[in-house]
Amino acid sequence: MIFAFNINLSANFKLLNIDSKGSTIRNTMKIHFNESSQELVIDDNIRNQYMAIYFLMGVNLFNSFVNIYRLNDGVGNLALEYVWIGVGVVCLGVILWLALKKTTQKTILLSEIEGLKFKKRFGNSQLSLRLKNGRSRDTVAIKDKTKAEEMKNHLLSLGIKLLDG
Repeated sequence: MIFAFNINLSANFKLLNIDSKGSTIRNTMKIHFNESSQELVIDDNIRNQYMAIYFLMGVNLFNSFVNIYRLNDGVGNLALEYVWIGVGVVCLGVILWLALKKTTQKTILLSEIEGLKFKKRFGNSQLSLRLKNGRSRDTVAIKDKTKAEEMKNHLLSLGIKLLDG
């Protein structure tokens, strides 16, 4: 993936732009900070990713209900019923976790942000904003370490504190 990182400064508007070009998927993340309204605007496709996860987990949950119903009619064995119960419980857990603990807000007031978590996984960096309401706002993964550090430092310069984890 190729990343381009631009910082454009104007009188009261700052823009951070990360562009990653993959073979089939193009992820673009733009972070704007409006100084006059003290709000952070994150423009990425995280909402689409979460909707895809909701859809797939919903399909798996429906499939597990159908297969458990079929197995209760005597078409199958008991071990397979436990597998489908496990799949259904995991899918329901993921759906509830996304709905209750994650957010896809595009506009976040600076006063609503509790802190910033900086995660490194599998060679990618990910920034996560922890909100005061207990939810977190994740960003798309950033492969380039220097760009991720620059973005983290820019968010810290806005007065957002770094959280452990």
